[in-house]
Amino acid sequence: MLFRSEYVSLSTPSAPTATGTGLTGTNYTYYYRITANNAVGETAASVAGTEQVSTVRDQWTTGEYITVSWSAVSGASSYSIYVGTVAGSEKYLTSTTGITFEDDGSLTLNSFKLAPAGDSTSGPTLAYM
Repeated sequence: MLFRSEYVSLSTPSAPTATGTGLTGTNYTYYYRITANNAVGETAASVAGTEQVSTVRDQWTTGEYITVSWSAVSGASSYSIYVGTVAGSEKYLTSTTGITFEDDGSLTLNSFKLAPAGDSTSGPTLAYM
């Protein structure tokens, strides 16, 4: 039997910390969730980290951003960041190899890719065949 070393399940990341800079108020709550990735797939999304601000993301100006940070996951090659204004409906923002990201509102969300509920890091996840 051939066993490939990349078929190793990763741990789900812990909830990230989200901290606003230059942003005040409480009109909007942003939910950030993180997944850990390997050569096979990505983990289920973390519990959300939140930050409240007075302005919508696409209207932030220079010096306004949210720093999102999380703990490293052993074996992860990268991390995906998801964000949204509704808990449980976070959309894909970007991927990074680091454990910190500054969201300045300039990246467009991928509304077709929601934060995953399942883990595919140890192989494909099938609903039925």
